[in-house]
Amino acid sequence: MASFVPLRIRDSYISGKGASEASVAGVIPVGGQHDTPEVASASLVRFLAEAAWVPTALLPGEGITWTEIDDQNARATLTDMQTTVWIHVHFGEHGGIDRISTMRYRDVKGHLVLTPWVGYFRDYTRIQGMMIPMA
Repeated sequence: MASFVPLRIRDSYISGKGASEASVAGVIPVGGQHDTPEVASASLVRFLAEAAWVPTALLPGEGITWTEIDDQNARATLTDMQTTVWIHVHFGEHGGIDRISTMRYRDVKGHLVLTPWVGYFRDYTRIQGMMIPMA
């Protein structure tokens, strides 16, 4: 039965503070962490990684800097207050983001552990003149 019960994880980052809350079916709290530098980093990394769905959020400025690695790879770095995070971005032949990778903190039995983290993007669709990944 446990495999059919959805677990909802919500990350937030507001004014330099991060939080991660877990709940069963979005209703029953089962854990969470907040107000540590590691949780702030994990939450800000998630924002940066998911910004592919809002491409204008990845424009240089507002704390984001880009460093070219080669023709298909770059590093995006985001600094907000005392927190600096980065993602490695791999661009596909179509010019869109195919994959991101970084190191991100996660909870392992109550301890925050820095862990490799990867995200994939595909099925791009043109929306209001911008190519947005649908998956």
